[in-house]
Amino acid sequence: MSSKKKLIGVPTELSSRIDTLANYLKHLPVDIPLNPTTSSYQFGLEPDHIAEEGYFFAANKNLESCFETWKKPKDWDGSLEITERGKRLEDLVKMLRVALKNETDAGSQKFLVDKWVERLISAAKRLGVKIPSKRKIVESDSESDTGITSQQKPTISSVNKKVTQKRRLNPNATTPEDPVVIELSDDERPITKSTLKPQDTCEPKSRPLKQASLMNWAQKFTPEELKAQRDSINEKREEYAEKETLRQERMKEMKKAKVREQTKARVAKHRAQKKAAAGKHGQKSAGRKAKKELVGAMSSTKEVKDLAEISRPKGAGWRKSRTGKRGGVIQKRHSRINWYHPLLWYHIAKLAPSYRFSAHLLAKALHREHPELFQRLTKGTIQHWLSKNGNGWLKKTLRNVERHSAITASGRVGILTPYPDLVKTIKEKLIGLRKSGISVNRGLARSIMLAVIKSKKPELLADGRFKCTEQYVGGFLDSVLSWSTCSGTRAAAHIPEDAPEFMERTFYRLVHLITYYDIPPGLLINMDQTGIMVLLTHGRTWDEKGARQVDIHGTDEKRAYTLCVASSADGDFLPFQQVWSGKSARSIPSKEALGYWDTRDAGFDFAWADSKKATSHFSTLKTMKEWMVQILRPYIEQYIKHHELPPDQKAILYIDCYPVHTGLDFRTYVLQEFPNVLLVFVPANCTAVGQPADVGLQRVVKHHIRQDNLQWLVDKHMAGLSEGLTPSQIKFTTSLPVLPDAAIQPCVNVFEFFQTLEGRKLVQKAWQNCIIRGGFNLSGECLTHRDTKAALRKYLADHADFREEIEAKIGRFDYGDKIPGDSTNTDDGEMADDDEIDATDVPLEFVIRDALGVHVNLNRSVEFTVDNVEQDPEVGTWGAGDAMHENILLYREDGDSHLTIDDFIEGEPEM
Repeated sequence: MSSKKKLIGVPTELSSRIDTLANYLKHLPVDIPLNPTTSSYQFGLEPDHIAEEGYFFAANKNLESCFETWKKPKDWDGSLEITERGKRLEDLVKMLRVALKNETDAGSQKFLVDKWVERLISAAKRLGVKIPSKRKIVESDSESDTGITSQQKPTISSVNKKVTQKRRLNPNATTPEDPVVIELSDDERPITKSTLKPQDTCEPKSRPLKQASLMNWAQKFTPEELKAQRDSINEKREEYAEKETLRQERMKEMKKAKVREQTKARVAKHRAQKKAAAGKHGQKSAGRKAKKELVGAMSSTKEVKDLAEISRPKGAGWRKSRTGKRGGVIQKRHSRINWYHPLLWYHIAKLAPSYRFSAHLLAKALHREHPELFQRLTKGTIQHWLSKNGNGWLKKTLRNVERHSAITASGRVGILTPYPDLVKTIKEKLIGLRKSGISVNRGLARSIMLAVIKSKKPELLADGRFKCTEQYVGGFLDSVLSWSTCSGTRAAAHIPEDAPEFMERTFYRLVHLITYYDIPPGLLINMDQTGIMVLLTHGRTWDEKGARQVDIHGTDEKRAYTLCVASSADGDFLPFQQVWSGKSARSIPSKEALGYWDTRDAGFDFAWADSKKATSHFSTLKTMKEWMVQILRPYIEQYIKHHELPPDQKAILYIDCYPVHTGLDFRTYVLQEFPNVLLVFVPANCTAVGQPADVGLQRVVKHHIRQDNLQWLVDKHMAGLSEGLTPSQIKFTTSLPVLPDAAIQPCVNVFEFFQTLEGRKLVQKAWQNCIIRGGFNLSGECLTHRDTKAALRKYLADHADFREEIEAKIGRFDYGDKIPGDSTNTDDGEMADDDEIDATDVPLEFVIRDALGVHVNLNRSVEFTVDNVEQDPEVGTWGAGDAMHENILLYREDGDSHLTIDDFIEGEPEM
């Protein structure tokens, strides 16, 4: 039972303290400001606070905000200050009454009064509030009680006369703050009705009052009091106008409600009339009755009982133990049918080609031939399974069929079936990660499973047929742990329709600069930022299906960094710059990190963002200046020295319209500090087709780093197991001082790869894949070709505005026939985070072939990649692996392989 005492209503002693506070607030001194325009008093109860925590919390929260207790010093004695008087304090009293009335906990009511009401009363007393005493009228039953004769008693007129005199002596006493106090002498006892004679009960006629002049009337009030009266009148007018507006709105709503009721009644009447008319010729007609007598009533075919349960791989057996005992939940029965079940999908796949994959015809055929199974299957459901051209199934549908889609909590573990202890260890480790708040995705879960399998059952991975692909990991999480994942969506920047025109102008601007300043392809540099996740986790995770509260630690501090990827049109790959969140050198990797001195030799730069948002790792003006000094300048100087070029040789920096790049501060900095570096911007939203880093390099760099991160996680877990720790004792650190050190070696590896001959070819291919209409591209060979210069001259002749823009900047020129320029577009889009479009089990060779169209044979030994790869433009690429070993459902409980889904689709299985 709860220890709190519940009650209904407000105790009298508490209510009286509210009344006392209201009286004190009403009689505050006049020197206190009245309803000032600048006020922190906004008394009221927030509905959200009431719904979440109750009336006591809402009132306490509001009072702390209004009286700004959070600004008080640590040695504050708890006293409050009242800085104004008027309407807002009335709202304060109303709010306290409502809070006490609706709060049902006696302790909370008393605490609210003790903490706030008493302190406010003390604050009012400190301001010098004086409560006037009330006149007491004593009624007497006889004249003997008073001991005064009727001649000695003062008459009412005499009393009124003294009151009038008192008011004249004290004209300010008529204000609400200073009520009239009537002082009676000893011989002027109070007059009661019982002491008056019948003829004296009525008030005697008094002398008519003389009307005061306007000047006399004005002398009774101070300017502040007159202003207060005007403000009071204005408030009443506003209050009346507001009430009138509300009344008008209520009238409109009443009219609308009346119209709705009339409409409902009219529709109901119409339906009743229609139903009555249909009865004459419908089911109750003589013709229908005759048909029933001749043919007989046909009974509708009933659906197979519990088909929704039967269509699950294990039916509802796993739910029987969930009876609500020990604080558990009671699972409801399945209501939706799993159409991907082999015994159901067999009939669907068999009939679909016969009806040319028509959803309408297929649904009718299934209803006709198997009504007991497909009574609830609609053509709309079938339509979701079909491809866009309507001549087959979607790849997603076939994948769902292959894994039966609804394998949740079935317990199927595929090739791991004979090893229940191994499955238990993996399960405990994954559950422990979620309890600690770490985001779990397929990459992280795969590293856990690979490490445990390699430690306890290495023979499963020895023959190379089982790779524990991400596809298998997803099925394992779904089947064993009943987990699912929710992915956030973000509207992507679409390539504009006039992108070819924008890119053509940018292309000719590059040609103009290269030709006019004699710039070699090696000094045409493109740089772009990309987000890299250090730990394979982020803002989404696998967790229990239907979970309402999903905690993820570290989302406020991203375990990520920004990597600046730069290359030249000649095939050179520049050193990386890593940008970490933070405001000091403690945010970057330490010198003890593995591979740190290799980065020093390669010329890497480590920077901290120093952003206004402490957790932001995006490039800032500070980091861009450092990149220009630490990365770009050494490369240009080395290139000039190696090729024996003049010291003032021009170079081009080709960058996108990131806000920092297009900002005035950065452009001014480049103009002043790097006068020989010319800025050219990729047109806004055209980076997917016009920027070499986005066209082919970033995807390769990310995949290379993610595979190395996976290997690091596996090695980290293996090291813990080799030291004798249990899987539950091994913790993945999310500490930023540790993770930056782990991010160095993967960057060193991918940088060394791009320094090889194959790497240079990939860089050149990325520039070549930036296609410009007219048969051109951004490769160094194309930019310097004589056919390109001839096309430039023609473009200048056809586009006078482009020619005039260039002449306005550098004057008239002539090298055959003249040259181009372009305007720089600005883009307010921000740098995207890691996309994860490729699974970690996909070989790097395939990613390179898919991104750049280049077939390469790398001497890169990656332990956990597969040979077969499947691809979907909407999902990405993933490793298919061995169909027998990577399928969760192809093994029975005894560990023997099961029939594949192809056995049910192609024909009848042999029994």
